[in-house]
Amino acid sequence: MKYRLAFVALLAVALLVLAAPAVAADQSYYATRYDVAATVEAGGDLLVTETVEYSFSGEPFTFVFRELESDYTDGFTIVEAAMDGQPLPAGTGPGQVEISGERVTWHMAPTVDESHTFTLTYRLHGVVRQGAAGDVLRFQILPTEHEFTIAASETTLQYPPGVRPLGEVEVIAGHGTVIQLEDGVSIYAQQLESDTSLAIEVAFPAGSVIAEPPAWQVRQNAQRAQAPYWLAAGALIAVVGIAAFGVAFQRLQSQAPTHSRYAAGSGRIYEPPADLPPAYAGALASAGGRAQWSHALAALFDLAEREIITIDEEPREGLLSSRDFVIRRLSTPTDLKPHEWALLDLLFEEGHGMVDEVRFSKLQHKVTGKRWKAYQDTLWKEMKQEGLVSEAQRAAGNRLTAVGVLVLLAGVVFFPLLFLLFDPGAAAVAVPFALLLTGLIGIILGQSVKPLTPQGVDVAAGWEAFARYLKEVSRGKAAKTRPDMFNLYLPYAAAFGLLYSWARHFAREGEASAPAWFHAATTDGSSSMAAFVAMSSSASSSGGSAAASGAAAGAAGGGAAGAG
Repeated sequence: MKYRLAFVALLAVALLVLAAPAVAADQSYYATRYDVAATVEAGGDLLVTETVEYSFSGEPFTFVFRELESDYTDGFTIVEAAMDGQPLPAGTGPGQVEISGERVTWHMAPTVDESHTFTLTYRLHGVVRQGAAGDVLRFQILPTEHEFTIAASETTLQYPPGVRPLGEVEVIAGHGTVIQLEDGVSIYAQQLESDTSLAIEVAFPAGSVIAEPPAWQVRQNAQRAQAPYWLAAGALIAVVGIAAFGVAFQRLQSQAPTHSRYAAGSGRIYEPPADLPPAYAGALASAGGRAQWSHALAALFDLAEREIITIDEEPREGLLSSRDFVIRRLSTPTDLKPHEWALLDLLFEEGHGMVDEVRFSKLQHKVTGKRWKAYQDTLWKEMKQEGLVSEAQRAAGNRLTAVGVLVLLAGVVFFPLLFLLFDPGAAAVAVPFALLLTGLIGIILGQSVKPLTPQGVDVAAGWEAFARYLKEVSRGKAAKTRPDMFNLYLPYAAAFGLLYSWARHFAREGEASAPAWFHAATTDGSSSMAAFVAMSSSASSSGGSAAASGAAAGAAGGGAAGAG
């Protein structure tokens, strides 16, 4: 028992020893005092001296920083930085101060469990502004961002000689006690949490401090005066640009002959409206003649129905292994259409010649590059020979898209140039935004132009109606017209992008079996149909990717402070 107690005691000591560095590694600090002395100068500048006493503990600290803000000022000038009452020379070593842009960094020797006082004197230019009440000073006393707490803060604001405010000094952010002095005011605050702000506002008689507004206010007033023009320009660009793209789109839209029973674009039909290859039907109904992977998949299933290819499920090596399927070439008839030849080349041609099988897991790499482009071009040429698609219409849609891209790029380029070369204010964003929006709509409309002939539009309307019917069947919202429709219309369902929902619906209803050209790894009917549904999902995706305590608004000062 004694040995066990001794072991436990030793283990506890070891844990304390191991934990000690972690505890010591934590840094913590806070400001025991954060005092500010500010003097309003004739002409509108503000001379500020900040005196901050930090108490450090834990892991050694090597620097303290203060970031000043120049918003609502004409800039600032650093007068002096000191530590423990001693002005520091410029540099980056211990006992030196580094000034870089708006950041002032006091560097010190590693400090643990000590307190040091840091002083910064700076002049904010053009702080006093012209307001409706007179010459107005808004001053953010404490840094807007500070991760440390402040035990106590005293701010003294001294007025210009002979000038008195029109009313009381108002605390507009945070909480503080205001005490009037003979020639100024004091503001006291205690127990301030991190990022707690403290800001004041005071108004003097007009013309008593400044004779004219500061440069930043002149610029701000000019921006406000110009804002309606920027907003109007943006609205005009958007309205005119979008209207122009809309008119061009309407002119490019082919119109179906008025006698077409499908021209209204509504309703549905219950059987294929024409004797066309499934790839044609899909391209006409869903993409306006542009070949997509779903159309190639429809052609693939049509070849399978004609016993030219077969699809087999590969046996899985383990329960966690993913399913894969293999397309096998059985024969190569001589009466294939050009797009079917192109599809076989796409699937089975390798660098060393033709192969007899290809896995679904490899399809994604095939539906890219030159052979996929060759398939698309071949299908386009066939449909063009049938009088269904128009080269001129396609070129016009591409031109509309190109104009949209140019307008979009104009917005992208104009945005940075506008703010680099000028200072127009936030309202000027309306112009590049209008260009971006107009260009995007132009691109969408250009891509929406169906490159069809009038005959193609009429034929496409029929296939769109048939596609609507198949979609409603796959959702269980339309009655089935014949018992063999699952296999009979399977290529068309694939062509319309409905393959997975089509297979899943019939599998759920138990009204169909897998096609004869599909061979599951297991032979029972339910497993075979489940495997076919899995194949449908894999096939659809295989080529798819190829194809209040905040800062006071408008107050000068603020910034950030901290240590590390």
